[in-house]
Amino acid sequence: MMIRFNSILLVGIVITTILSYLVASNLALVIIGAMLSGIILILNFLLELLVPKTKQISKRMKTLEAELLHIKRTLSLKNWEE
Repeated sequence: MMIRFNSILLVGIVITTILSYLVASNLALVIIGAMLSGIILILNFLLELLVPKTKQISKRMKTLEAELLHIKRTLSLKNWEE
């Protein structure tokens, strides 16, 4: 899914660069726009690398929460028995 989004984003960057050159007729503005688009593409790629890590962390947090709840229930049952 993310790879498809990256390719769509890259095509959008190329089209935007061509249109901005036709509209602005100023090469400096086109270069600045292309640099900003490249930065967005790099940030998107970094986000793609970080997403699996955050999913793993959230799964581990849920597991820890379940273990903590089990410990609390066990302790409360022991206190109730006493």
